[in-house]
Amino acid sequence: MFKYQLGDVVIYGTKLDITKTFSCGSAFRIIVYCAVEKNGIVCETENGIAILDLNANKVVLTHHCILNKDLQQKEFQRLRVMNWVMFRKFINSHLYARYEYDISGVILRAMPEPFVNL
Repeated sequence: MFKYQLGDVVIYGTKLDITKTFSCGSAFRIIVYCAVEKNGIVCETENGIAILDLNANKVVLTHHCILNKDLQQKEFQRLRVMNWVMFRKFINSHLYARYEYDISGVILRAMPEPFVNL
């Protein structure tokens, strides 16, 4: 298990953690996390999939498949084999996405709420 600092929050990852680089040059980290620490308190009931943009050093989304560990493993496998077009469409249509991407892998804009401020 690893700890990954996201601002003032720490997520605890599992072994399901990969870095995926697309042909457009964009690199993302896909992480299944099993707990979240806020203000020194670890909450093991908060779990899901997070995606980090390694080029922009930003959290793209969290809370994908939240609280469904069986689905998280299947979804992790689905995300890891996506091409850029599918991955971009997934991010841009996700309720908890913080950013929208253009076809070249550049952030177009920050998305409005309701993303969860993890």
